[in-house]
Amino acid sequence: MKNNKLSFLQKIQAYHMTSNLVIANILLVVNLLALLLYVVFPSIRENDICNNIFVAIITGLFATILSTGSEIFIEFKNNERGEFLEDIYSFGIMGLSQEKGKVLENELAKCRRLIWISGYRLILTDRLKEQFADAVKTGVNVQIVVCPPWLSGFQMVYGTDETVMDNYFRVFHALREATKRVGSDLTIRFTEKPLFSDTYRVDERIITGPYLHNKDDKFHRIMANDFFTYIVKEGSPLHRLVEDEYYTVYEEAVSELNLDKFDRIWEETYAGSDGELTEEEKMDLMKGATDLFLK
Repeated sequence: MKNNKLSFLQKIQAYHMTSNLVIANILLVVNLLALLLYVVFPSIRENDICNNIFVAIITGLFATILSTGSEIFIEFKNNERGEFLEDIYSFGIMGLSQEKGKVLENELAKCRRLIWISGYRLILTDRLKEQFADAVKTGVNVQIVVCPPWLSGFQMVYGTDETVMDNYFRVFHALREATKRVGSDLTIRFTEKPLFSDTYRVDERIITGPYLHNKDDKFHRIMANDFFTYIVKEGSPLHRLVEDEYYTVYEEAVSELNLDKFDRIWEETYAGSDGELTEEEKMDLMKGATDLFLK
């Protein structure tokens, strides 16, 4: 990254100093306006009260500007020594978070065009299914590519004892109903490839992070919300890498959910099962609603 140096304004953004600079500029403009009024209108100078007020304002603002400018300069120089901040910004990481769920909720509230979802167990997606559905009801198109429990990619990562099919049914049904309501597109594909990152895209913002094999007491393996998460800037090298990976996995999927078949198995079998179906029976139902791609 060192050959791709940032401009001054890009450095300000990378160092998260934009607000500091904006405040300093506002103070400078206000001070210049006050000084201009003081010079242009003699009546201000001739009136003792107004004169004292304007002198106090101009002096106070000038002192504040000097103090703020000094702080910005010192912080800027300190940050310049940490070139890793520039590298992170140039590569495309806008921020880091330990709460993927909260990041997603914030982004979904602003979504207007596109949602991507990829993953294995859909635990976090199931927890946020109403927020996803609400976003879809604004006319958002949705693409999903998951590695399901009946394929070897899932089993290599999570084994064969996970009970996650209810997540699949609830998420797919919530999104299916939302897209039908507004006439937007929903495509759900299944891949046999092991996924190495947990990725969501909300409009142009990508929220992603690696899959980790750490264990917990409840889900055996920690869930996506516990992975460290980074938010990726549109048009950056990292954005292009993650986007290209998603398209590759999506295009090389082995099957696609037939939404009409899914509607039937939901209405005729799953919805009225009252939890009596085994995990294997739920998998068989879902597999029965998929269309295989001929390689």
